[in-house]
Amino acid sequence: MEIEANNHRHIQVLKPQVQALDASNSTVFKDRVRTRLAAGAAILLDLQHVNFMDSSGLGALVWLLREVETQNGQVKLCCVNKPVQLLLEMVRMHRVFEIEPSVEQAVSGWTS
Repeated sequence: MEIEANNHRHIQVLKPQVQALDASNSTVFKDRVRTRLAAGAAILLDLQHVNFMDSSGLGALVWLLREVETQNGQVKLCCVNKPVQLLLEMVRMHRVFEIEPSVEQAVSGWTS
């Protein structure tokens, strides 16, 4: 799995280059992201290409959130496609993650 990485100010923007984040690749996702985590990290996960997510994909997002928050960092999601947004709403994860419509809006509204 390729994850495109860019920096905007102090924010690390990670964009998985996959259409599905699911049981087939969630472990690889976590392995690739783990190498980019540091204390106080500001992570913006751009889900523009992800059109499907299952419980393993959700688990990977929760894992990321816990890892980053335990190191006093922050995670936001952006560019979430409709099917993934509906899933996040169905399981109430839209209340846990801050979700922005675009990278630009997420970066400009970053609080830390």
